Amino acid sequence: MLSCPMKQWICTICFMFSSLFVSFGYSQNQLGEVSFDLGVFAFEDKDYESAQKNLLDAYHANPENPFFCHFLGKLYLTLEQLDRAENYLKKAYEINPVLHELEYDLAYLTFKRKNYQNAARQFIKIVENDPFTQNVPACYYAGISLFQCKKYQKAVDYLMRASRRSPSMQANCMFYCGICYYQINRPVDAARCFETVFMSATDPLKSYAKNWLVALRKKKLDKKKFDAFIKLSVNYDNNVMIVTPDLITGDEADQVLQCYLSGKYTWQWIPKHQIGLGMRHYQTFHQDLSEFDLTGSVIDLSYSYKLHEFTYKLNYSPSAYWLERYRYMFRHRMKASVYWPVIQDLTNFITYKYDIIENFNNELRDGNTHEFSMDLCYHIRKYHMKILAGFSAQNNQRKNLLYQYFEMTYRLEFIYKLMYNWKWQTSLNLHQRRYEIWEEMKRKDNRIDLSCSLSYSFLQDGLEIAIEYDYSKNNTTLDQLDPYDYRRNVFGISLKYYY
Repeated sequence: MLSCPMKQWICTICFMFSSLFVSFGYSQNQLGEVSFDLGVFAFEDKDYESAQKNLLDAYHANPENPFFCHFLGKLYLTLEQLDRAENYLKKAYEINPVLHELEYDLAYLTFKRKNYQNAARQFIKIVENDPFTQNVPACYYAGISLFQCKKYQKAVDYLMRASRRSPSMQANCMFYCGICYYQINRPVDAARCFETVFMSATDPLKSYAKNWLVALRKKKLDKKKFDAFIKLSVNYDNNVMIVTPDLITGDEADQVLQCYLSGKYTWQWIPKHQIGLGMRHYQTFHQDLSEFDLTGSVIDLSYSYKLHEFTYKLNYSPSAYWLERYRYMFRHRMKASVYWPVIQDLTNFITYKYDIIENFNNELRDGNTHEFSMDLCYHIRKYHMKILAGFSAQNNQRKNLLYQYFEMTYRLEFIYKLMYNWKWQTSLNLHQRRYEIWEEMKRKDNRIDLSCSLSYSFLQDGLEIAIEYDYSKNNTTLDQLDPYDYRRNVFGISLKYYY
């Protein structure tokens, strides 16, 4: 049996060891809390490397602390390390399932895994359990998840809730609402949403909204039975001439007013078949050189048929031209074309034209032309740009061999949509014309046409104003043909209206 002094000594040692263990546990917990606070601060500053180090230190100090597990899961969710995020978030849920924002982070994890149906269910549950604030981020992601599930009407309900409660999220919410309305065939509501985004958002969302508005307007025009186009322009021409179908040059400068208008009525005959009837009118008024005033009127009869991804079109276009109010030329044009998408954003066009020409000033120029052309159009949506490239081959037959020729044309065009409804357009055409005979000598003409325009469109009412510049240079191998060796510059301002 132990003596009293021995008992006291043993009790003292036990007390000292127990105090040491308690002190060690307390210091470990305190160290974990400090590391956790440092990790949270680093996370909020987006210093994720430091946040990960401190949060792991906190976790290792106390692996059963639900706050440490939750924030580690939140960190890995931000870093797109979904498996790690799932491990820590689930552990936090097992320890404390009612932890603040834990349910939202688990729903967001489901969303990031693209399990949109379950994500929508989880976010909706969070929203309905919080009737006062309705958890705006949960509202937003509930709408996006429903959008991904193609439940567009229900998606609009949650996106609109988020939009009303958070001005900072309004643009994104309204953008997705616009797409939802488009999908459920409510184009007016869709346009209203995209207009809101266009007026309040910044790029790139602003540009996306503009593209949707233009597409909606184009679709509306496509569905209309009647469409029209009007253009008025004032130009300065330093070398007035008539280039179609044969060159007539004045070798003088003048100011020119150009008017162009067109209208077309289209109706659907039977499904996938359309018939169109239209008219185009063109007229120029020269300030001094009235003998170059040209008037042209064209009637356009068209038929189109869509078969799968191919669209086939036939056109017949009789046209009459007057030069200074006197009959100048009459032309019958038959055209057949087909176009189809080769791949996404790349469309191919193939066209054949046959013209019968009657020239009232010189019957030796009467004849016909055959023309074959192929063009490719590539839409680079990321940069709001279109590139068009193609070529055409024309065989021109006339009564007199002097006017017969074969011409190759190569085309390249860029259309670039700038910010704030501005658009830049540049085109380059190269022409190589070879005559069969010219007083027993071979004649070759090479022409370059360069066109540039900068335009601004008034999106809501179909108006467009543009500054335009055209340059032409023609070289001929026969030195004595001075009119056919020329340069031409045309500067102009135009106003256009689309209906």
